[in-house]
Amino acid sequence: MDDTAQALSMIADALGISIETLRVARQLNDAKGLSLSENAELIRAFEKIEDVAVRRRVISYVQGEANRAALRAVGRTLGG
Repeated sequence: MDDTAQALSMIADALGISIETLRVARQLNDAKGLSLSENAELIRAFEKIEDVAVRRRVISYVQGEANRAALRAVGRTLGG
């Protein structure tokens, strides 16, 4: 197993998902202009936060930004 396959296997195991799920996610991210390294960077930074309340605020913030992005995308689709 090469280094990339081993890293994917470790990430998939840590997340409790299949390697195939990671591959599909990577393809979707690539199509959206996102990078696997950015996702990994976010996970590494998040894991360093020990305070549960702070982690919840971070999740809430990211979810809020994702929701706002989805609303903007709907607006563009509707011609707004």
